[in-house]
Amino acid sequence: MAAEAQPTHSLGARLIAEFGKRHIVGLYFNYQQYQELRAVRTKDEMRAFLREYGYSRVIVANDPVWLADGIQEAAEDKAPPWWTQDILGLVTIPFWAAWRSLREPPQFPRRSRFESPVE
Repeated sequence: MAAEAQPTHSLGARLIAEFGKRHIVGLYFNYQQYQELRAVRTKDEMRAFLREYGYSRVIVANDPVWLADGIQEAAEDKAPPWWTQDILGLVTIPFWAAWRSLREPPQFPRRSRFESPVE
């Protein structure tokens, strides 16, 4: 009996599998978005998908680990830091917001400039 060839998984399906390994499925997208993500096959489609759902600063690659790292870091960057969460937040949030608006938007994942995604 000949062994059947395994179907190639899309880039989106491999990203969802990586989220599953990290136990973070459902954290960044809703159910419908995960269904759309499963159909993403190319880097261009992934770039359009991430841009549509607020992750335009993630560096797109064919490596699901690289993508998962970038999405995690981008989501963490969106949230206010811990030092704005207490009563001092009334004072510190305006400074934090000003700093975010003046800084150059980062690319994610933040890695060494000599490291590039696995292709």
